Amino acid sequence: MPTRILFNNKLIFTIIACLSIIAMLYIFPSSISNFRNLTIKFVSSPFYFYKTVTNYFLSKGLLLKENSELKNKIIELNLEIEQLKTMNEENIRLKNMLDLRKDIGFYTISSRIIARDPNSWNNVCIIDKGKNDGIVENSAVLSHKGLIGKVIETHTSTSFVILLTHPAFRVGGFIEKNKAHGVIYGTGEGLLRMEYLPIDSEIEKGSIVSTSGLSRIFPKGLAIGKIISARKSKTGLYKYALIEPSIGFFDSEEVLCVSPKNSQSDYPPKKMDKTTYAEL
Repeated sequence: MPTRILFNNKLIFTIIACLSIIAMLYIFPSSISNFRNLTIKFVSSPFYFYKTVTNYFLSKGLLLKENSELKNKIIELNLEIEQLKTMNEENIRLKNMLDLRKDIGFYTISSRIIARDPNSWNNVCIIDKGKNDGIVENSAVLSHKGLIGKVIETHTSTSFVILLTHPAFRVGGFIEKNKAHGVIYGTGEGLLRMEYLPIDSEIEKGSIVSTSGLSRIFPKGLAIGKIISARKSKTGLYKYALIEPSIGFFDSEEVLCVSPKNSQSDYPPKKMDKTTYAEL
């Protein structure tokens, strides 16, 4: 009998508890929902943290990879831009050379500078055309900006060129602004010296100097350079001027060789020693 009473009490308690829970679900639905959500959130927090950390490192890895790829792409694009600039500059030089060839009205031979004298880097060079190509001694050598020098020695497929700046180089020239004529020499130091200018001539800094055309080697009107200073000679009989060449001799590899009407120069060059040459 006591056992049955105990069982009945448990049953009654269970029923009351269930009814209480059901009543609470109807009376306080939001509280139950919040409790359920809180429980779910508590249980799932470790999994959510793991997922977040994993996604962070995966995203960071992808960003680093994309960043590296973009940097490589930028480098490639910069290289392409530089190549296009080089090609454009070369096209401009070649167009100017073509225009120059038409303007001077002389037979010309296209060539390239392939070597320089290591002992006279700015004063002597070698071109890739020689006797077999029609190059002869005293041929004037031009770039797209004007006169570079002249051929002093020819071989089967190469020729030696003395540049404007060499002390042995000389050419007749005139100042375009006042038409004063003189003889231009190389100084061996990157500049030119124009001698025998009239003592009463007005010589302005920046005036353009060109070939006079009085020789049978150098066509008239080829750019030589611009005057940077002028003064009287020591004797006081004439003036002389220092000239900056119109072209830097590293600015162009393409040149034109002008076939002279004869092989004699107006101003015989000084005797030159043989030198050794190094490839560019």
